Amino acid sequence: MIDDAFQYFRSIDDQEGLGRTFSLLGEASRRENKLDEAQTQFEQALVLLRASGSSYRLALLSHNLGLLFYDQGEYERATEMFNESLALWHALGNRWGIGCCSLTHLGDIEYNQLRYERAASRYRESLVLSHEQDDTFQIAVNFIGLASVAGAWDQPKVAALLLGAADVLRETVDAPVSPAEHERRDRIEQSTKIALGETAFAATTAGGQELSIEAVIAEASTLAPLRGIPSVARQHELSKRELEVLRLISIGQTDREIASTLLISHRTVNAHVAHIFTKLRVNSRVEAAAMSARHGLLSVTLPR
Repeated sequence: MIDDAFQYFRSIDDQEGLGRTFSLLGEASRRENKLDEAQTQFEQALVLLRASGSSYRLALLSHNLGLLFYDQGEYERATEMFNESLALWHALGNRWGIGCCSLTHLGDIEYNQLRYERAASRYRESLVLSHEQDDTFQIAVNFIGLASVAGAWDQPKVAALLLGAADVLRETVDAPVSPAEHERRDRIEQSTKIALGETAFAATTAGGQELSIEAVIAEASTLAPLRGIPSVARQHELSKRELEVLRLISIGQTDREIASTLLISHRTVNAHVAHIFTKLRVNSRVEAAAMSARHGLLSVTLPR
């Protein structure tokens, strides 16, 4: 069928049709984790759709190529594609595309690079647009994003409330949740339970489930970082870089993932982790995460 589509679109010199076909192939390859094939197919589609002048198709394709780069940890290239998609959605006046397809994923990139204030801003922008369009699924996605920021800022009650609100919304929509999204939510739950304890976590998430969307959005709008390095960090002589590594340990990242996030070597991460364990007098990542949650080591905006 794909071969027939290629032959037909070539016979009538339909650049948009050829681009759409390559784009569909890229989406299929990405779902099958054939990332090199997907990139080649998406890039072929990109050339064709740019030539065709189809802004809507090009916006979708730029978004999908951004997702591919994001999956591979190539955040600079992913940002470039999401920004191209965002500009096209703005030109088209497509508020769904602006909110769902671009802003949330740009927020994810900012979060993964520890730029939490920028991440929160992106999630809030997307949240406003999603709420305007009554897009329940996307509202839940942004609640999860903001919950991750709340956790990084050592505000576990807000994180738990947002998790509860997101969970109840997801139950009302019939939309698939990716394994990566499940894993992210579970990491937030784990770190928040450590900070609050099982009983308080359950009570707070239940409270979030009872609130209206408007009330949860109002709560999210007040989310802001605490300032300065907490006294326990100074007491244990943790450096800025060690605090960054500790944050990533606390959200469940492996040493190799931390190396990729911070753009440093695996060996350097190993050294930082060893220094953190020694300074905090702990023997495991779980103990380090628990101490960081208890003493507010995840909440600060670090000096530049």
